[in-house]
Amino acid sequence: YEIGPIEMPRGMQDVFSVGLGGELDLNRRWRLMSGLMWERSSLPDAFMTIALPDTEKLVAGLGLSFQLSDDLALDFGAGHVFMEDRDICNSKLYQPSPLRPAPPPDQGDCRSGTWEPGEAVPLGNGRYDMEASFVSLGLRKSLGAWSGSQGGARQPAGTLAASQ
Repeated sequence: YEIGPIEMPRGMQDVFSVGLGGELDLNRRWRLMSGLMWERSSLPDAFMTIALPDTEKLVAGLGLSFQLSDDLALDFGAGHVFMEDRDICNSKLYQPSPLRPAPPPDQGDCRSGTWEPGEAVPLGNGRYDMEASFVSLGLRKSLGAWSGSQGGARQPAGTLAASQ
């Protein structure tokens, strides 16, 4: 058998995201962090698949940092990605078959999800219910060491602080 090329167009579009975050020093050793980010989807409905699901999303995260020494910190983070649910019924991506090319993609019933043998089977049609949670643990070493000031705010090492 001669095997032909398999192409899978992605149809990705440029997107932008907007984020906002902040940090609060609780004391000399503990720092609280939080953030929020919104991003548009890079995939139009016609190119959505389970191999590359993407949708409009809102990401919320919280973090806590413990300063182990002047230049070493233990960081913990957790968050959730809220994703828009999508119903896709116009997929332009079809099951590839290099040995037996499928007939034209105007066959089949998207709503019932049934196709006859030999028909082009769309890969992306269906309902996408997505969300994700995440946790992280990290050890951070600063190249420019930090030292605590009397008010609890951290300052880069080498910064002169007013003495009393």
